[in-house]
Amino acid sequence: MKFLKTSRVVVLRPEEFSNIYKILDTNRKAQFGGLLCIGTRYIEAKWIQKHPECYDGDRFIHLPKEGSSKKKSLYEERTIRISDWGRKILPKFFDATPLPTTQAWGEDLKRWALKAGYVELGGLCAKTTRKTWEGWLFSSFKGSDINILSSQGHTQTTSLKHYINIGFYPKDTTAMKKYVVGWI
Repeated sequence: MKFLKTSRVVVLRPEEFSNIYKILDTNRKAQFGGLLCIGTRYIEAKWIQKHPECYDGDRFIHLPKEGSSKKKSLYEERTIRISDWGRKILPKFFDATPLPTTQAWGEDLKRWALKAGYVELGGLCAKTTRKTWEGWLFSSFKGSDINILSSQGHTQTTSLKHYINIGFYPKDTTAMKKYVVGWI
């Protein structure tokens, strides 16, 4: 089975995420899981990791203007929702070693996918976890567009173009529940 792609970036199915996740050491699991559960731009995740005080310890991360990487962002600041699974992962994410450069992360992700048995590695990159998470949210929470858009920092146009119509199978949507429950 080939990886799903939106705009040449891989969007992982839950089984693919799980297969890569389970081969990682504790530190890399914390990084990979943290990136997935917050669903921010990679540079924003690096900022959040350095500023654990932005996490309320429960359901929300407050990303202030200085933490946002996008110059012409729709939102000057935003509140990022956290799922039940994310609540378990985030303390480990804050304790993990700092995230590497975007290029190093992309190479790591390709190496891990290869080790997990995947051979088509094009499109695996630092954007993969963000696109994966938003795709999972839209697939799991139909009718919650405003909550998803505001948490992710996207416009409706961006989401329509890249996330809303991802071809997940019913078994994927069922498997996503483990990760997204409690997000709303």
